[in-house]
Amino acid sequence: MWENTRKRIFLIMIVLFVACMNVPVVAETMDEDTPSILWGPYITGTTTTSTIVNVKTDTASSLTIEYATDAYFSANSGYDRSATDNLTTVLHHVPLAGLKPGTLYHYRVLYNGQCTGGLHFYTFPESGPVIFVVYSDTQDHLPTFSQLERHKLVADRIAAEPGVAFVLHSGDLVNNASNLSDWDRYFAAGRAMMANTTVFPALGNHDANHSNYYQAYGMPPYYSFDCADVHVAVLDSNDWAWPNFSTQSAWLATDLQTEKPFRFISFHLPPYTSERNHSGGYENIRLEWEDIFIEHNVTAVFNGHVHAYERFLAHNIHYFVSGTGGGPAYNLSVPRAEYSQNSLEYALAYIRVTIDPEPGTATAEMIRVADVSSDLKSITTLYPPGTVFETVVMNPGGAPVAEFTSDIRTGPCPLTVQFTDQSTGSPNSWAWDFDNDGIVDSPLRNPVTSYVIPGKYTVSLTVENACSSDTETKSDYIRVTRYVKPFPGQSNDPTDPDGDFLYEDINGNGRLDYDDIVLYYGNMQWIRDQDDVGIEAYDYNQNSRIDYDDVVVLYQELLSRN
Repeated sequence: MWENTRKRIFLIMIVLFVACMNVPVVAETMDEDTPSILWGPYITGTTTTSTIVNVKTDTASSLTIEYATDAYFSANSGYDRSATDNLTTVLHHVPLAGLKPGTLYHYRVLYNGQCTGGLHFYTFPESGPVIFVVYSDTQDHLPTFSQLERHKLVADRIAAEPGVAFVLHSGDLVNNASNLSDWDRYFAAGRAMMANTTVFPALGNHDANHSNYYQAYGMPPYYSFDCADVHVAVLDSNDWAWPNFSTQSAWLATDLQTEKPFRFISFHLPPYTSERNHSGGYENIRLEWEDIFIEHNVTAVFNGHVHAYERFLAHNIHYFVSGTGGGPAYNLSVPRAEYSQNSLEYALAYIRVTIDPEPGTATAEMIRVADVSSDLKSITTLYPPGTVFETVVMNPGGAPVAEFTSDIRTGPCPLTVQFTDQSTGSPNSWAWDFDNDGIVDSPLRNPVTSYVIPGKYTVSLTVENACSSDTETKSDYIRVTRYVKPFPGQSNDPTDPDGDFLYEDINGNGRLDYDDIVLYYGNMQWIRDQDDVGIEAYDYNQNSRIDYDDVVVLYQELLSRN
């Protein structure tokens, strides 16, 4: 009998030891009164210095999170910090604060003598490269398939992606938001991903603005967050939000006034789509929000609702439909809707976005996980590791817009001009043509050149980024005259006070006055006789000669200025 008792004690000790080891599963050796984890652990609300660990158990209990930096954990094989939720409840949201930016943390959950292990999360970096993932529409399609059959394939593939800072879910997390079993399957399917990576959800129509959504994530209907150089605004595009769109729009216009160069939007209903039942997309959303997107140089907009992959490029903004998270696949209309760039039907997939701030690019890759049969009943997985359907390189402002100015636009030769690039859209190359001969004269961003021959010069600037290129051409932008010298009896050179390439200030005092008219009238023949003085500088009526009409024009200009 003692031998049997000793064996039981030994087995119990082994079970307790294994339960608290760093293994990536919830302990299963529980009696009927011991709570088990239904949801999670899952990570939400991560910042540079904080995060939230969320857990739902089937029985009310208190709960503790133990955690440590990777440096401490690796050196000590344990945890040096903890946070406890003493509330006896089933759903816990445990904040962890005072964390280090851009740092790997290991953690485990302790509850009623049980524990998880092998879990980790990263805090957001303050700067530098960032990777994030986008998908949506993970709902069941019972009885044909469940989230555990299809959403899990996508979520597990995302979990295997190295270095993912966060995941955007663009809505329809579940099929029936009021049914807790739907949420059970959602969290079970995404457990490997959600335990280690922050998910930022948007409300979908199937999420129904239900309290279960808010209890699970603790997020408002619309919100925003930052990660390094990335700013993301998550919106509520659903029917119930339409009566208050103006309030949300005012918030959005203020929210996008950020210094972050990469600006992304996530919401459910697509402004652009080729899906048959929503031909062209949701016009009310375009009318309400698109001008705001354009004004604030939004890089890309991510949507769901349509269970296919689509990409549109409208007004230099990329629109992605990523409804490939597991829901039943949709047919798209042929031909595709306006602004369509690419599409893929009958697939399980997600979008991986890589931010590289140094060249100022965002690269979106559509990753296929599985193909779905047209009858929706079977799938063909594409492991390992999946395939890249397409790669799209974007930048913070979409396509560039060329623009430039110069420190001077007229003067006698030789005329030295400093050009300044004022282009938007983060260009990474510049091609200047100073004399409109079709030859690139300088690849510099802000070049200097000298004009040695009198004349009118058309200047062009072509800029390019990873997205596209743009050219700005200004006709007769630079006017170079022959040497202008003081008029007889004057000590100062004439000047061009209004920058119109005409020298109205004859006496060189910096303004047009009656003395200038008198000097001009008395020296018209002198102007004609000077071979080294270009008459174009004094031909006010632009008829290629010096005559009395020029005096009249000069007098009228004086009157208009006074």
